[in-house]
Amino acid sequence: MNSDLHAENVIIRLKQILNEKSDQKLGDFLGIPKSTISNWRQRNSVPYSICVQIALERNVSLDWLLTGEGAIFKGKAANDGLSEKEATVLELFARLDDSTGEDFIYTAKKLVENHEMKKELQQIKNLVSKQQAAA
Repeated sequence: MNSDLHAENVIIRLKQILNEKSDQKLGDFLGIPKSTISNWRQRNSVPYSICVQIALERNVSLDWLLTGEGAIFKGKAANDGLSEKEATVLELFARLDDSTGEDFIYTAKKLVENHEMKKELQQIKNLVSKQQAAA
């Protein structure tokens, strides 16, 4: 059995995928008391039925949710046709709340604009160098 299959680690991953920061918020989201989450920890009791439900609802890999191994998301978007970097960006983005997600998109667009401007500037520099060499 994987040593990472421990209630504490599963709770951490549940919080991560649901973007909940505290036991209270996780409990509120799941419709259970905070004390239930404390009991999971104390008894090292993994909430399998909740994990299965979240995995199905969120297209999350049950393997990842239980063990922390493999891709976070399952299916075509996570595994087919995407590079490792692309899958990582999608996984990171999925962890963000709406407001932070908008900031992420804005920042990514600015990075792309900056990268494109650098490429254009380099092309202009190359043209100027060629013209100076020809003169």
